[in-house]
Amino acid sequence: MTLHRCLWLAATLTLLASLAHAQDASPAELRREIEALRAQIDLLTEEREEILANSRRLQDETNHLRDALAISQALVTSLTEQLNEARRTARPVEESPPPAQTPAQSPDQSTPQPPQAQTPIQPLSSPESMRLALERSHRETFPALDLSSQAATLEYRRKLDQWITSVKRSMRGQTRWRIIVSDVAPKPTDRTLSARIQVVQSDSLIPIGPSFITTIPSRLATRFTPGNPSELWELTLAVAPDPIINERRLEPGPFNHPEWIGPMIEFGFTMDWIGLRKLNPQNPSAPTPEEPTP
Repeated sequence: MTLHRCLWLAATLTLLASLAHAQDASPAELRREIEALRAQIDLLTEEREEILANSRRLQDETNHLRDALAISQALVTSLTEQLNEARRTARPVEESPPPAQTPAQSPDQSTPQPPQAQTPIQPLSSPESMRLALERSHRETFPALDLSSQAATLEYRRKLDQWITSVKRSMRGQTRWRIIVSDVAPKPTDRTLSARIQVVQSDSLIPIGPSFITTIPSRLATRFTPGNPSELWELTLAVAPDPIINERRLEPGPFNHPEWIGPMIEFGFTMDWIGLRKLNPQNPSAPTPEEPTP
């Protein structure tokens, strides 16, 4: 708005100056002056539009980089959590005997891994359950997949759209998750919060699949305090698969992120927060005195 006003102010001053010294000019000269001023205004307007377009482009690039940074930070945090958990559960290394007396290490003597619950088969039970259900459905739908020719690839791409429509309709529904919420932080753009979510078993609180970063809606944001330690909640939500088409990705790749379902298709899902109640980690079946949020 400031740039726009400056441009029009400059044009107006130029017009007034021209009129001041052109009072005795002929009508033809005045018309030429007016046309020249109009051309100058058009040029300034074009420059303004170009500047605004560049500003929007830079803003889009900034948002893209911010999203990429958030994904990278989420990966680093997840790997750090797994490493710390492995260190906590690892047994202390005792002093080794002389090499000649060191027995061969059996598989069960290796460093223990962080505990992971068995993934429930019902797709709505957790994001990991849905991912595995999508993998099974994809294998069953495309059992003998052959992309060696362009015609076969085009046919697969067409059927892939049909498959996505089918699983979006068949695997959606309302459910409840026990979740551990951590890394709560305000978003700079609105009143929502960013948080890390870990779905856990109802009784043992053992993690089910990897954690993920999501957005806590503004109507529930007041229940959380940024910077607080991890908290246990029961979340009522509507969840649905949202597979992502990526025609250039035919294999999982070294990092497998986003998680690969099959050729050209990556894992994604949507979640709509419905209700929330805080739980006591010492007794997960009993909620805290807080009332559930509708």
